[in-house]
Amino acid sequence: MKQIIIDFGVDQVRTALVDNGELVEVLIEDLKEDELVGSIFVGVVENILPNKFAFINIGRDQNAFIDLNDSREEQLPKIGQKIILQILKDGTEIKGPLATTEITFTGKYAAVYTNSIMEVGVSKKIEDKKERQRLKELTKKIIPVGYGAILRTSSTGILEDCLTDEINNLVALSSKTLEYAQFTKAPALVYKEDSLSLTLEMFLDESVSDVVINSEAELEKVQKILVGLGVGIKPKFVSTKELFCEYFIQSQFDKALQKKVWLKSGGFIYIEQTEACVVIDVNTGKFLGTKNQQKTLLKTNLEAAVEIAKQIRLRNLSGIIIIDFIDLWNEHDIGKLEQKLAEELKKDRIHVNILGMTELGLMQLTRKRVRKTLSE
Repeated sequence: MKQIIIDFGVDQVRTALVDNGELVEVLIEDLKEDELVGSIFVGVVENILPNKFAFINIGRDQNAFIDLNDSREEQLPKIGQKIILQILKDGTEIKGPLATTEITFTGKYAAVYTNSIMEVGVSKKIEDKKERQRLKELTKKIIPVGYGAILRTSSTGILEDCLTDEINNLVALSSKTLEYAQFTKAPALVYKEDSLSLTLEMFLDESVSDVVINSEAELEKVQKILVGLGVGIKPKFVSTKELFCEYFIQSQFDKALQKKVWLKSGGFIYIEQTEACVVIDVNTGKFLGTKNQQKTLLKTNLEAAVEIAKQIRLRNLSGIIIIDFIDLWNEHDIGKLEQKLAEELKKDRIHVNILGMTELGLMQLTRKRVRKTLSE
């Protein structure tokens, strides 16, 4: 049984996805900071570097930047030009937010984006070839000229009328927002997605049975969001300031901020986040195992693979991830380990790319950075 727990605090809103009492994922909205991901601005081009990176004044402390390397020469902006862009990734202390001129509006089943050539993509998590083809053909009938679309995993089995309604609504919202942006003086914010609505949209699926919140003032808003997403769940109000404690997930949240994670067998993994990459080290620790050392090492590694996949999602680790598993000598065991890790990583809503083992026996992964990590 899955639950969504929404803890409204003074400075933050923490939304947790819980599966049978286990904390799976947390998204945090800092009420003092302005979340930019998904927001649409009209900005002014301030600088264009020779490597075709343009820096755009969006009226914030940091300029946003866009990559122009895939743009045709006639599409390249000029310094001082007004431009419409959408934030893809949050900025850091040393780098501004990454943006794109390809504006996207996301619904429950599809994401619609502005594109001069109509293209339709389907989530990689939909593996059935017939269903992928059905969704592509269906969307091509619906999507108007000048737009593209990506079908999300939740679109599996969707009926034509339902998909048509959502795509038409997203196209109308896009058209209205872009028209407004054309007549707005730059720099200015022209569209901001509701973060709570986005979070619920990400977490909700057929296996979610409860939505629990601790703010009576926000109860009606959450109810409207659920109705808008076509979900029949009625949010439950629980009067407590410590909702994570009430549902026994605060301790799991705290552990997700620690570098060392113990495994059930007595082994442990050590997670180190750096500017360049994330490094994860696997150790046997207290686990002595059986007389067969290779079985002991494989058991620890398989257990670590499950925990690593959980921690990557829970901590929202991204970029280059390097895992130093305990050395295995048997090719068959290495194959088992790689297969297990791939199976567990498929549970992540953000695609994780497995690059394989290096010559030094290090497993390499990459995961797209969208929002800040949990520790940030």
